[in-house]
Amino acid sequence: MALIVSIAHAIGMQRQSTYDTMPAYQSQLYCRTWWAIYVLDRRIAIESGQPYLIQDRNTDTVLPLDLSDEWMTRFATRTETTAELRSEIETELVRDLPPSPIPYLVAMVRYSRVAGKVWEVLYGVKATNTASSAMVEYADLVLCKLLDNTPRDLQYDPGIPSETQFSLRLKWQVKQSVLLFTVRAV
Repeated sequence: MALIVSIAHAIGMQRQSTYDTMPAYQSQLYCRTWWAIYVLDRRIAIESGQPYLIQDRNTDTVLPLDLSDEWMTRFATRTETTAELRSEIETELVRDLPPSPIPYLVAMVRYSRVAGKVWEVLYGVKATNTASSAMVEYADLVLCKLLDNTPRDLQYDPGIPSETQFSLRLKWQVKQSVLLFTVRAV
């Protein structure tokens, strides 16, 4: 993981200025890759109790846009930047399309940011042996708010039979919904 993060830092994936001059297609691929690395870094840190490698204060890359595969394919060879394609991007973002994995990635980035703060309290250099009830309450509040703002396609309601709420969803959507619900249940 350290090598991946080091390479990502070397090419500037953590800095928005790197993306500003790239063609929109490349920018979105790099952006998606950066945030996938970020989420993986946090997950490994939380599961191992070891420090995470990517520091939030050194990252200003914006979250990826929910651009369809069709849009990405259409613009794969174009050289215009995201700023230059603003109108086309805005049109794409308001289209009524089937759900994509990007909202899940964005939700996991937001969750990972909160988890990083919790990690600092539990495992950081200044961590105490007992977590304060105020910190636990704050983390719970932030996570509940985060999950309440999760896109509807990713929400799981334990009060509704699984067959009913998942019958029209693709398998990956069901898995993402259950994973996000598990975050709340913990």
